[in-house]
Amino acid sequence: MRSSPLLALLALPIVALMIVACEPRRPLVRAEVVGKADSLQRALGADWGAPIAVLQPDAADADGRRWWQVSYVPGADGADRVVLVDHDTGWARLPPAGWRIRHADAAGSAGIAPDALQPGADVLIVTTDRERSDDDLAREVDRLNALAGNTGLAPRFSLRNARDEGQIVYGWAGDAGMRRDDAVRDWLRLRTPYSDAYWVELAQ
Repeated sequence: MRSSPLLALLALPIVALMIVACEPRRPLVRAEVVGKADSLQRALGADWGAPIAVLQPDAADADGRRWWQVSYVPGADGADRVVLVDHDTGWARLPPAGWRIRHADAAGSAGIAPDALQPGADVLIVTTDRERSDDDLAREVDRLNALAGNTGLAPRFSLRNARDEGQIVYGWAGDAGMRRDDAVRDWLRLRTPYSDAYWVELAQ
């Protein structure tokens, strides 16, 4: 018996779907994870800014799920701000009650020389922005220090007034600076939009 051409045409989409279903799921990449976490933020009406750490999945939970962890600057009360993203499905959610928040291992990850943060004569100018208020710059300092603390850099960002301009600086301690180390600039280029940071020598 000859098969119907119509049945053959109907079978083609079914075969195609079976092939797609059998293909392994492409694993999520970091940018996709951050995008899904940001989408959940918007759905919740939150604005936590950019992530300070994105940790790959750890061991599976009791349901067999493995979760990416996207961490943001803690709230004013010190509470963690975290979004979990399912490794397999991309589903984003807030951590359930009792969830163990993971923290990035900061040991040596920034590549800063051991003596780099000793007192010295230099200060790193991160940004000077006349259009941003002091409050806005202070919030950015808090964000940078939180990011530094989670990625192995000593949290030494601060707000400094120079010639009536607000500056975000690194390594300034009022009357002293730090020993110059360009690994700090490399850290900024890698993790922040401040690619034009530059060193200045404090007046003696």
